[in-house]
Amino acid sequence: MKFGKFIVFEGGEGVGKTTQIQLLKKQLEDKSIPYLITREPGGTPLAEALRTLFLQGCDGEIPLPVSELLMVFAARLQHWTTKIKPSLAQGKIVICDRYMDASYAYQGEARGLGFQAIDSLREWMKNNGAELGMPDKIILLDSEVYLGQQRIQTRKNLDRFDQEADVFFNKIR
Repeated sequence: MKFGKFIVFEGGEGVGKTTQIQLLKKQLEDKSIPYLITREPGGTPLAEALRTLFLQGCDGEIPLPVSELLMVFAARLQHWTTKIKPSLAQGKIVICDRYMDASYAYQGEARGLGFQAIDSLREWMKNNGAELGMPDKIILLDSEVYLGQQRIQTRKNLDRFDQEADVFFNKIR
């Protein structure tokens, strides 16, 4: 049985994850290596719907930090089970824009839930037959917060995370 590799790009807003992923995509295409590019939260129809709620809220209602964490984990489990794991089993290189470490940075640190909450959720999932796979390689991109902020201000549609205060992004970093 062939098995691919799971590569995750992590980093704050505006650090260049998309740019680096596109550069890697070109190299894989040039070498005719099968791949899948995906993102979190998202990657499947259900996970994309959760992403929309996660990023925009609903009718002006913004998710509470714990709700945010549960939404991203629900999307992640769906994504892992129905898209990432089968693609790896097909021998594809799976390149993901964010994964597990993003939860530690965004919900654990920046939202103040702590790492123990995330560890406990992962353990509960594992004990109930819903274990998430781990990346073969994590590429962490970093830049000064003010540089990332300058880059994201050029985006057409800013989501609620893009509009957070610098203190939020400093906690993530």
